[in-house]
Amino acid sequence: MILAGQQPRYLPFVGQFYKILKCDKFIIVDHVQYEKKEFHNRNKIRTAQGWMWLTVPVITKGRFHQKMNQVEINNQIPWQKKHWKAIYFSYKNTPFFDKYADFFKDTYEQKWSLLSELDNYLLKKMLKLVNIDTEILLSSDFNFQKGKNQLLIEMCKATGADTYLSGSQARDYVDEQLFKNANLNHMFSDFEPLPYRQRFKPFIPYLSFMDLMFNHGDKSKELLLTFNKDNKDNLKSKQEQQPEKQNQQ
Repeated sequence: MILAGQQPRYLPFVGQFYKILKCDKFIIVDHVQYEKKEFHNRNKIRTAQGWMWLTVPVITKGRFHQKMNQVEINNQIPWQKKHWKAIYFSYKNTPFFDKYADFFKDTYEQKWSLLSELDNYLLKKMLKLVNIDTEILLSSDFNFQKGKNQLLIEMCKATGADTYLSGSQARDYVDEQLFKNANLNHMFSDFEPLPYRQRFKPFIPYLSFMDLMFNHGDKSKELLLTFNKDNKDNLKSKQEQQPEKQNQQ
């Protein structure tokens, strides 16, 4: 059984959905310390001018050691209207805007107090909308005591997983020998942000999964499975061969 995890993220990007699709259980790691300038309260969408940040204002002043699930949203700032307006004008002419617009509009009309609650709600609902049924867990529902590599091992043991799936960037800090010593397997995600149809050109990768949903609807899940290194190599090979074919004609 494959387990993966990630700290709460606002409107998560395509790569997180890819990782969730590739595992059996996914833990939202919400019991660890909040870090500024990460993707916990912000993400990118595609506009006619390029990409733009959507950032949820949070209260951090004087709260240096607060956990992810303790971070409060600063509702003195009218961020919800701003976010919905940006989403509406950026995606209103996409093929599947009408299919998902009501969900996002309703979300931004609700009152949110905690950032993690908003993040978790969006993630779970977006997964459901594209028919991804991976089981989602919260680390705060367990009694995890360790950190870093040992936390990942602890999570595997608590959920009955025999394999942990890390993001590709985790190569910088994951000690695979520790997993072997614990009789666990470890894998890295093979996600690659291959081009897909967007409303505007040129293609911009690493956007919120919302971008894929509005542009491809029910096929979003199917497309996720193609975003891997093998397909990237095949695409590159085809592109390299194309000039040769033209020269032969």
